[in-house]
Amino acid sequence: MSEPPLGHLLDAGLLGEPVAASREGTSEYVLEAVDLRKRYGHNEVLRGVTFGVHRGDVKAVLGPSGSGKSTMLRCLALLEPIDAGEVRLEGRRIGVRESGGRLVSLPERVLAKERSEIGMVFQRFNLFPHLTALGNVMIGLTEVRGRSKAEAREIAQTMIARVGLAERASFYLGELSGGQQQRVAIARALVMNPKVMLFDEPTSRGWFRQACRRPRDHDGRWRHHRRRPARRVLRQPAA
Repeated sequence: MSEPPLGHLLDAGLLGEPVAASREGTSEYVLEAVDLRKRYGHNEVLRGVTFGVHRGDVKAVLGPSGSGKSTMLRCLALLEPIDAGEVRLEGRRIGVRESGGRLVSLPERVLAKERSEIGMVFQRFNLFPHLTALGNVMIGLTEVRGRSKAEAREIAQTMIARVGLAERASFYLGELSGGQQQRVAIARALVMNPKVMLFDEPTSRGWFRQACRRPRDHDGRWRHHRRRPARRVLRQPAA
């Protein structure tokens, strides 16, 4: 595998294809929420949320517990249906299609493809306990992207090493610390080559805070920071 650009975890040599987050698009925003509304019974969680994320931006969402931050991220990642509004990726509406003059949800097969363009690292990571760290990173490549097991293993092993877990690739979740599990979750999301990354409470683990301040190359050496092209929406609770 070729070395990644300075301060990056992703490169075309690792993925075997161009890095989606580095491609230039014609739309103003890479990710956009337009008047998002979501209600659970009588509780209106999202009330017309509108914002856009420019290419190269890091955007943080602050608010008290229960204010709808996680719900908003899940809606943006197409994991939760919205009641009204639009989610746009590179200017195109995603998650729904027009049929008979009304909007309907896409078939699950099509939704899965659109979801793969948006990486998500969950607050509790949502890793599979019956799989090793390596297996968790491989599974999306084989089941969603259709990569062969041999190809997926090579990509996953390299990414696991780049997040500093080469010696723990064969460990199960119960054998990993919380910070190590977070790194597995980040690696799992990145190998899918998303156009944008969503993180739910990313700074709850010290490793992520440190990695954001001082990017580390895959050989474990700290490097001087350079702005990454990867797009991230960060959700962090208010102090």
